[in-house]
Amino acid sequence: MTNKQTGNGPYGWVVNRGVDGGVQSGVSPLPGGHPEKFACIDVEAAGFNYKDALACDAHPGVARTLPLVPGIDVAGTL
Repeated sequence: MTNKQTGNGPYGWVVNRGVDGGVQSGVSPLPGGHPEKFACIDVEAAGFNYKDALACDAHPGVARTLPLVPGIDVAGTL
């Protein structure tokens, strides 16, 4: 997803460890930058499943590795 305000990207919903050691989530640049062999999708709709919600709420054992970009089902324009 491209940030509509700055034109920079890709951006997405990212779950990560906060400075206090807790889990935080929000829209931020995607980890790993913008690899050349990947396609960017201007996402119009996305699926968010039960485990994604648990990971965003910092339930132990759900997100074993951070940062995590939740959701795998999207619809949009390439």
